[in-house]
Amino acid sequence: TTSTAAHPASGQYPVPPAVGYELMEVGGVPAVFADGKPLFQHLYYNATWDPVVSTDTQARAFMEAGVGTHLLAAALDWDNHFASGDASNFGSAHQGLDRRIRAILRAQPTARFLLNVHLFAPRAWLTEHPDEITAADDGQKVELGKRLCAAVSPVSPLWRKESGERLAALIRFLETQEYAAAVEGFVLFAGNSGEWNHPYQCDRGVSNWA
Repeated sequence: TTSTAAHPASGQYPVPPAVGYELMEVGGVPAVFADGKPLFQHLYYNATWDPVVSTDTQARAFMEAGVGTHLLAAALDWDNHFASGDASNFGSAHQGLDRRIRAILRAQPTARFLLNVHLFAPRAWLTEHPDEITAADDGQKVELGKRLCAAVSPVSPLWRKESGERLAALIRFLETQEYAAAVEGFVLFAGNSGEWNHPYQCDRGVSNWA
């Protein structure tokens, strides 16, 4: 949530909630409060899918320096047998994230997490739904090669629906864990380089997002 507070020089300080996160303006500058205290948002991009590497010597050096927020990559469960109900049915993508979070918490019990959620559709899904693949101005579809992560069209209603369902499932899974309050939020990663860009925008002029 977001609220506005008076400048500290006026003698009126923001009063954030005692529990949870709050984005507040202090003197016109946004500030994040965590459990009632200002949070300096330095973070460590813990760029690995391996729970062992997530707590290696480099990661621990950042922890010992006082960096407490970890940016972690998170995958959606695109398994064909995806179940949107009971958390116990959630797939290995969620379990892999869970193992990394638990490994970090064992090394740093006060750690917090910002999740970089990969919304990319897998090759099997794109092969099954070729009409959902991004096309350039000339109608040429994105090749399912090195640009695979950017192949799905961001305006595809089917992809939006199915990736949205899987994102909701990931959130429900995290809400069932005892560390749920340590998850600060989500960065949605899609398109070229995960930046919601067209895969050919650097190669030639592109305006068609069909």
